[in-house]
Amino acid sequence: MMLDFIKALSKLLLTSFFLLLISDLMIAQAGAGGAQDAIILDWDKLRSAVQRYNLKPNEDNARAILESIPEKMPDKQVGDDERALDYMLDKSPIIKKQIESGNEYLAEAAFRMYFIVLPGDALEELTLMLCKMLEKKPELYLSLLKKYKPQFPWYLEYPLLMTEFDEKFDAEPDGRIRRDIKIYRRRIKALETVDCPIYLDLRNECIKILEKEISLFESKLKIELTS
Repeated sequence: MMLDFIKALSKLLLTSFFLLLISDLMIAQAGAGGAQDAIILDWDKLRSAVQRYNLKPNEDNARAILESIPEKMPDKQVGDDERALDYMLDKSPIIKKQIESGNEYLAEAAFRMYFIVLPGDALEELTLMLCKMLEKKPELYLSLLKKYKPQFPWYLEYPLLMTEFDEKFDAEPDGRIRRDIKIYRRRIKALETVDCPIYLDLRNECIKILEKEISLFESKLKIELTS
């Protein structure tokens, strides 16, 4: 009788041990899987990719820049972001030129950075580059906006309205307003060239935003003329 009891107890303890071992293994695997699935942006890796592109501006190196930036908001960021952004946006004129002219890889890289970078000078520079790209490659602009707008934080608007300071125009009374109206109309004209059905709703939404801003500026000019 005692022997049967000991055997049953041993079997129960052995079963409990294996269940506990399996549970620990499952937890460890889940932790490892979670670490593997984490989205990480390595700013130092991105800066190195930009440096390689500056030395050799070809398609492979442009693709490497894009692949260094996650498609979705990263769970974790490592490396020196300020140094990377300063190098990419201020010390790499070829990158800026390629984004504004609509290089497919670098324009997409700029859109990815647009929703990742926090508000500040770097975000304003990215916004201006994308606004200029809109005028040259409106369909590419809409395709990337459609792809990445679900990633935009709540505070982030479409990159449509940014213009740069121009000493010649901005020194004149109402010069900035009049110049911006012309720029917005130019952007509308570029958007109107896009007739691909999958972008029409987004195209029209962008046009309405620009038209609203033009209307506000024109009302302001009328008020100033009558005052």
